[in-house]
Amino acid sequence: MEWLTPSRDDPAATLRWVRRVELAFVPFAILAAVLLLTKHSDVWWLPLASALLGLLCAAAMGPAIRRADEGVVIDARAWARRAERLTVVTFAALAAIAVVLGYAFSGPGLALILAGTFALSSAAAFAVRRLAGSLPR
Repeated sequence: MEWLTPSRDDPAATLRWVRRVELAFVPFAILAAVLLLTKHSDVWWLPLASALLGLLCAAAMGPAIRRADEGVVIDARAWARRAERLTVVTFAALAAIAVVLGYAFSGPGLALILAGTFALSSAAAFAVRRLAGSLPR
């Protein structure tokens, strides 16, 4: 397996590849946060939050990689339902946190922009989801 492409045959290797890609973006986000902080920007915390979320995502992949190594068979339908619920809850929580932090650090302008962006992307996601049909139940 090359480091630029995930493995097609080994799910654990693919997950390890995704974790490496996730971790590769963390230094760039930290660098962007430091540069914004040195320029006295009010939004320095956005790339820092991105770096912290990248670290959190990479750390959370450990159990999935272990299950893939062990060859545990997972019910695809149950997994899809859990993944869909987790995606919606995570997106809603991150949207709320971003809007609150945007308001706290930069005022109502950024908060409104973030709220509008999240609302539009949610509406677009639900529309695409409806057009594509539901996940197998």
